[in-house]
Amino acid sequence: MFKNVIITIFVSFLLILPKINADVGIGITYFQESLTLKEFEENCVNYKIYNPFNSNVTAKISVAGDIEPLMTTIEPNNFFLKAYDGPLDDNNAKLSNNKQIQICFRSKLFRWPPFYPQNLDGVILAGAMPGKISGSGSSTVSSVQAPLILHVGSMKTFKIFVFTTAILLLTIIFLLLKFLKKLPKIKKMYCKKCNKYFTKRSKFCPKCGEELKKD
Repeated sequence: MFKNVIITIFVSFLLILPKINADVGIGITYFQESLTLKEFEENCVNYKIYNPFNSNVTAKISVAGDIEPLMTTIEPNNFFLKAYDGPLDDNNAKLSNNKQIQICFRSKLFRWPPFYPQNLDGVILAGAMPGKISGSGSSTVSSVQAPLILHVGSMKTFKIFVFTTAILLLTIIFLLLKFLKKLPKIKKMYCKKCNKYFTKRSKFCPKCGEELKKD
């Protein structure tokens, strides 16, 4: 008899467990899938993280993919979302149970070729942990994601960079050639007897002693 009671309780727990897991989660609302980053400037994109379920959760926001190294701030990146307690068929009310976040990015100049425009793919990840959690020790129960493409730089900026670099190099070459022309030329003297050229250090050949002639 006691054994049958234990089995009944255990089976009931297994039947309830999926329902509990299904009621823990979050959603993400976004209005754009791409963001343009100009050189030397920071740009941001906004999202809304909402909780349509009947369980309190802590949301954790992160960035993944090629866009991750360019991320500067996520505000906030860890926050509490209370459980939804409104009508089950009111989708607008579920969406309004949200928290707005802002994620900012800044382009990096250390890329090759310098200033050349790039398109970087990535995702914004929002994970849900049950209850109110102050640290990061709890595991994520569910997660959602939003795609994001970063358009870094522009061809116009790249062309300006190439043109400026070319002008600078030509200027350096011009000044270098002008400087080399001003350097005193090393004069050579000729010895008829030895049939050799020598630098002008003396008037006489260092080998035979004959007077050197100008080249």
